[in-house]
Amino acid sequence: MNRPPKRLASAPKEEELDELRLHIKGHKTVKDCLRQYQVKTEMTGDNQYFCEVCNSKQDATRQTIITRMPAVLWVQLLRFEYNMVTYVKEKLKDQVDIEETLDFEAVLKDTRDDDA
Repeated sequence: MNRPPKRLASAPKEEELDELRLHIKGHKTVKDCLRQYQVKTEMTGDNQYFCEVCNSKQDATRQTIITRMPAVLWVQLLRFEYNMVTYVKEKLKDQVDIEETLDFEAVLKDTRDDDA
């Protein structure tokens, strides 16, 4: 029987960006939400990634990295969260400061520096 390698690598996938949907829970500013959007997520346990090559669930790491911003960007702050116990969307009461101007280049630089 052929066994798949322990770790499968894939090339980064580039996509055009015109909209960001940012989770606000636990964050104080839009800049914090944007940083969290780009944090690595470990996909383990019940949250494992299904590998089509292996035909099984595997531990994986997932990360979105924004490398450049478009001329126009829609930012949606996600103010609702689905409650898995009551099966109802609930409005979050977290207060998020919205800066009058946001230096996206500084946020992107911070994310690239953290990843290095």
